[in-house]
Amino acid sequence: MADLKFRPEEIRSHRLASGSSGVPEWVAEFVSCAQEAAERGESVKVTFEREMLTTSQAAERLSLDKSTVWRMVQDGRLKAEKVGSHYRIPAEEVRRHDQERMSNMAKQLSDELAADLLDG
Repeated sequence: MADLKFRPEEIRSHRLASGSSGVPEWVAEFVSCAQEAAERGESVKVTFEREMLTTSQAAERLSLDKSTVWRMVQDGRLKAEKVGSHYRIPAEEVRRHDQERMSNMAKQLSDELAADLLDG
């Protein structure tokens, strides 16, 4: 049984497979692997896994210190799952937090700009 995995960024990519008439590379690779398995009489099973990040990986993606991310997990600002003695943070949670942070920054900037216009 072959274990074929694709990372989310590979799936979101729009690189087209050569000679594929507009099919993304990852789709062409998956179909090829499934066809080979079928020819061998094997069944094909597709599963989905959530992308989980370490606190270090989350810190890097958020441009924060690892200790800051750890505190955010502790106080509930970032949802995480404990695996043994370590925390794993769903990638979608990191994206959610980053979008929320950007939205807050945009609102703050808008409020400051409005205040400057009213004062001026």
